Amino acid sequence: MDNSLSEEVSRFRTYGEGSENILLRFKPLLLRYAVKMGYPDSLSDLSHFLLTTFYRLNPASLKEFNDAVLIKYAQKSLVRYCNDYLRQQRKRQNELEYEETLIDQFNQSDDISSSLVESLALKDALNKLDEEQREIISLYYFNETRTIDIAFSKGTSRQAVNQCRLRALDTLRTLLKD
Repeated sequence: MDNSLSEEVSRFRTYGEGSENILLRFKPLLLRYAVKMGYPDSLSDLSHFLLTTFYRLNPASLKEFNDAVLIKYAQKSLVRYCNDYLRQQRKRQNELEYEETLIDQFNQSDDISSSLVESLALKDALNKLDEEQREIISLYYFNETRTIDIAFSKGTSRQAVNQCRLRALDTLRTLLKD
């Protein structure tokens, strides 16, 4: 680890080598944020994110950066990644609490026959979705799979999964209004 960080990053970008040395330099920082994120694969995800962040740097500008600038850039990127994850978790928790409230209201309903009709209508509406939308709705709402995990399994981005999920929900709303 006698090389400067910018040399290590440049070597990683050019030859795909030296990722271990880069990760060793950032190990304390990665561990700290992995603990904050608190899920089993967070260290692996953060390491991958850090290497991807360095890989995306412009090679020409990389020569102009000293180690202090690269370290600060990496730290800010990791903080942003960690905060985005925690924000998503809070949002997901709020959604779950809202869904639990809806379920409680549904369970307290006296009119069982109308509930069955609504369930059948929902099932019919779900069957009218295309296969991808139905799969994403099923994974997200019924299996409680995170958007990032769905995206990874489908080989696409979180944004694409969210857009598909939102389009499916719009379709379901339209179908259920009738």
